[in-house]
Amino acid sequence: MDVFSVTHGVPARWRFITTLATVGLFIIAAVSGCHSVISVYPLYDSADKNVIKDPRIVGSWKWNEGQNGDPVTVVVSESKESHYDVTCTGVMRSDRLINRKVETVAKTVSKRYDLRLVKVGATHFLDIAPRRVLGPETAAEYEPLLITGHYIVECTFRGKSLLLRQISPQRIRELAKQKGSKLTFVESTGNLVLTIKTEELQRLLREDARLVLDERVILLKRLE
Repeated sequence: MDVFSVTHGVPARWRFITTLATVGLFIIAAVSGCHSVISVYPLYDSADKNVIKDPRIVGSWKWNEGQNGDPVTVVVSESKESHYDVTCTGVMRSDRLINRKVETVAKTVSKRYDLRLVKVGATHFLDIAPRRVLGPETAAEYEPLLITGHYIVECTFRGKSLLLRQISPQRIRELAKQKGSKLTFVESTGNLVLTIKTEELQRLLREDARLVLDERVILLKRLE
C-alpha cells in the first residue's frame, strides 16, 4: 500500500504528531473547522541557512474570522535564537452536560509556539512548531519519543496586514497521485501529515507552491 493512500489505522505516533502541532489546529482548524497539513520535517535546514529575520512580523496581530465570530490574537516577539516566540490566544467552545442539560462552555485559551521565518526562492513561509515543555530531568528520557510537527504557511506582508495561505490537504492528495511515491504522507484524525524530507519539502514549495497552496487567504491585521 502506498504511504499516501493510508486513510485509517494510522499508528499512534502519527496521531501524536498532530496533537503536538496544534498551532495549525488552534488558529485555523479549531476556530474555523478546516483541516491542516503538518510536516514531520521542518522547512528550514539544520544550519538555518534559509531562516531570516524580518522586523515586520514582530508585534500583535488579530484574526477576526474565528468560530462564532470570536477573534484570535497572535503575539510575535523577538527571541535570542533563530526563531520568534509566538503566543496565540482565542476562545474555544465545547458542549458539556451540566445539570442534565447540554450547555456550550466558552474558555479563553493561550498557547505558545516557536516560529521561524523561512525564505524559499522569493517567497516567505512561516514554520511554526510547538514549544517543548519538558524539564531537564525528563528531557533525556522522553525526547526520543517526541516527534515535533511543523505547521507551514505562506506569508505575505502587505502594509499593516499579514496574509497567510496554508497548504491544502486536497491539493496534496491530487498532486500525490501524479508524483506517486515522491510525495508521501499519511492521514491522521482528519489532518494530513507530510513525511517528505526538508530538501524535498523546499523543492515542493519552490516548484509547485501554486499547486498545493490553498486559494483562501487568512488575513491578520496588526493591532496598534
